[in-house]
Amino acid sequence: MLLPHPRDAVHKAWLCRILTALADDIELLKFLRFKGGTCAAMLDYLDRFSVDLDFDLEGTKNQFAAIRKRLERRLKLKRSCFWRMN
Repeated sequence: MLLPHPRDAVHKAWLCRILTALADDIELLKFLRFKGGTCAAMLDYLDRFSVDLDFDLEGTKNQFAAIRKRLERRLKLKRSCFWRMN
């Protein structure tokens, strides 16, 4: 995996925390598919540091509300934690 510039280390740490939180939930893993630039970089398919997390969501429309609620509970994210990162 491409190592980010030192100024990007905090951002990369947050990406890893979020991925770990999602991966620790077996039920969420049934519905989320990690993809995109960050995924490619982590698999050494991309030679640049990607800054976002991209997912496909698999499931029926009836399941989306429950999946969203589970994601929100799992991550417990608040706006304030993102403002401190900048």
